[in-house]
Amino acid sequence: MGDLAANRQMFEEIPKLNVGGTAGPFGSAEGLQVVSLCGKIGGDGLPARDVISQQLLLQKLEAAGRRYMRDLRRQATIDVKQP
Repeated sequence: MGDLAANRQMFEEIPKLNVGGTAGPFGSAEGLQVVSLCGKIGGDGLPARDVISQQLLLQKLEAAGRRYMRDLRRQATIDVKQP
């Protein structure tokens, strides 16, 4: 619901919808939108948007680190000298 705050009409009408109901059309930058409510599930157990963003960023950084280490291993030259 926080993302709907920019469109005041959607922000006010969508919470009033019953399951299976529709609302709209709403004007937006992309054109007209019609919204249908399929179900209501509480967001109590969901992590916050910032937490999800942080997790995605960490996953991308870890993948980049693995790729970098893999490339270093492929390019490494090992010299073994006999005493």
